[in-house]
Amino acid sequence: MEEYSKQYLNLVRKKLYRRLPSLAAPMGHLEDAAEAFPSGEPCGTDGSRLFWNPRYLPDPSEHQIQIPDTKTAESLLLHTVIHCLFIHPFHMPSGRDPEVWSLACDIAAWHIGCLWLPELMPGSLMLLYESITAQASKGRKTFCLYDPRSVLDLFADSSFFPWFEKNRENLIQNFCMDDHSKWPVFSLTSGRNSLKKNSGGCGNDKMTSWKQLQKQFTGKNAPLSPEKHSRKKNTFSGTGTESRRKTLFLTDTRRHDYRNLLKSLADWGEDMRLNPSEFQYAPYLYGLEHYGNLPLIEPLEYEEAKKIRELAIVIDTSGSCSRSLTQAFLEETRNLIQEETLFFHPFNLHILQCDVKVQRDDKLTSLEDLEHYIETLEICGMGGTDFCPAFSHIEMLQKSREFTHLSGILYFTDGLGIYPPQKPDVRTVFIFLNKQFDAIDIPPWAETLVLDTRTPKGNDYEY
Repeated sequence: MEEYSKQYLNLVRKKLYRRLPSLAAPMGHLEDAAEAFPSGEPCGTDGSRLFWNPRYLPDPSEHQIQIPDTKTAESLLLHTVIHCLFIHPFHMPSGRDPEVWSLACDIAAWHIGCLWLPELMPGSLMLLYESITAQASKGRKTFCLYDPRSVLDLFADSSFFPWFEKNRENLIQNFCMDDHSKWPVFSLTSGRNSLKKNSGGCGNDKMTSWKQLQKQFTGKNAPLSPEKHSRKKNTFSGTGTESRRKTLFLTDTRRHDYRNLLKSLADWGEDMRLNPSEFQYAPYLYGLEHYGNLPLIEPLEYEEAKKIRELAIVIDTSGSCSRSLTQAFLEETRNLIQEETLFFHPFNLHILQCDVKVQRDDKLTSLEDLEHYIETLEICGMGGTDFCPAFSHIEMLQKSREFTHLSGILYFTDGLGIYPPQKPDVRTVFIFLNKQFDAIDIPPWAETLVLDTRTPKGNDYEY
């Protein structure tokens, strides 16, 4: 493997470890290697090595980068580690279709990844999970999406099977992003459709090693237990009745929920400031060699930090809009940004005002810009309410490269309006006040945040 590719994959591992330190030992059981697959998938594993298709790795001499950032590679690394931790490559129930078992393992692995690190979840899968959950709820009371055996039983259920057969190829196309040809339980001759039960050994030594890790990390109440995480997070936990909608409440005396929402939009990146905790190795080694074992310490001029680089805030400026409440919301946003230093500097924040069309789009790049915007806030609009133009405008900004790392969209509104027919590609949170909140028309995919406007005794702020 080329040195540049090794450095890239080391960076991928480093960033995934920072997101979820508990994965350190499981990741250490997979060694990176380069090998192409007949299926053309980006990566695959045999239980001890993680094979990366060379054409998906960045090459500094040629423009062949098909994974433009580490986030996609992180999600694939996480997905592969989950396969191994839950023994997917080493076992298949007897009498099952290998291709369907392979699909069930992918559905389970992506779902576990969503429980652990939802920010790495491919957005295209969320609607498919919603479709599976909605269809399954018609005929079954319980199922468990993080268990491939439960997924197999769901596929075979008489009320679900016709839907599965109709959507089988679409599910395979979307969920099957890694190659399973090197799984010990399978052999492969010419692609994913040729998967079949391996007549030889199933990598017993490898399986024993992963079973030990599974017991340590994913057993009941263990750090990475799916049951434990599904109780903590309101996602597709497998009841067949839960919605993607998540409602958070800002308490009277503390503001942790809104703070945590902003934190969840942050991502790792280089923050340009002096980093005294790390230093450059070249001067250090040069000093040891030329100045009698005297190291030359030169601190790095950047450090890895988890912050927000780009964000879009949309303000509903329809006739039901209140300037004072809008200003209070923006002030609270500014205060939390200042308290937590949540933004890189400079940042890229667009504040849109929209009623039935986008009335204003203000770009802010510093806290000083945000402060001035709040002080001189002018509401434009006061017409009807249509949320769609704001999303179309943001999509246009993405296509024009004005947004290249958009973390999310916060939409401050009373909830009464025309919603987009489809879930936006970017994570979107509709923010309401409890005195101006109507949930009648909110679509199932919408994530919501409800801010409490009541002012308790002894509290010196109100909304």
